[in-house]
Amino acid sequence: MGHSGSTPVETSNDLDINGDFVNEGGTSFITNDFDMFVAGDWSNFSDATFVAGTATVVFDGTGTQQINGDTTYYNFYKVVNTAGTLVFDNTAEQTITNSLTMTGTVGQLLRLESDSPPMMWEISLLPGGTQTLRYLSVGDSDASGGLLLVAGTTSVESPVSSTINWSFGAATLTWEGDSLIDARSEEHTSELQS
Repeated sequence: MGHSGSTPVETSNDLDINGDFVNEGGTSFITNDFDMFVAGDWSNFSDATFVAGTATVVFDGTGTQQINGDTTYYNFYKVVNTAGTLVFDNTAEQTITNSLTMTGTVGQLLRLESDSPPMMWEISLLPGGTQTLRYLSVGDSDASGGLLLVAGTTSVESPVSSTINWSFGAATLTWEGDSLIDARSEEHTSELQS
């Protein structure tokens, strides 16, 4: 599905896109809070605006999907039962304001990688956002613009030491006075320290 030109597009129901989503041309694509299901690649170019509202963008394709351009999502969702890959544009940033879900399963990891390694792709989960991250293989990612991304013990960093602001071990939740350092793992284990 492609959107270009000077006329904004506003959705009136959920969208199931069996191919690529391309937003370009200097105008807005407005979800009106309806969810989007995208089986192909995602391209949101700098001359266009994606207005997420409270919609979830579900990447439901098999194999490899590519994410191009800067996008701010409300909910970002990618879950696989068979190994798959998300390839991210290293010149862009993906920003999630509410919920980030990226999971594989036992023996079938979801690979997250740069389109030009070792150049890093950027992702930011904003404060107050929630995350479900497990069974991932993550490489060349910079998440320093937002919360620590806790992939837990089921995930791997590959290549080693190629990510920023990701955690691949057991997570600790630390209470310091009236502030909360947000770190979660799929085991939901925590320690309270005073």
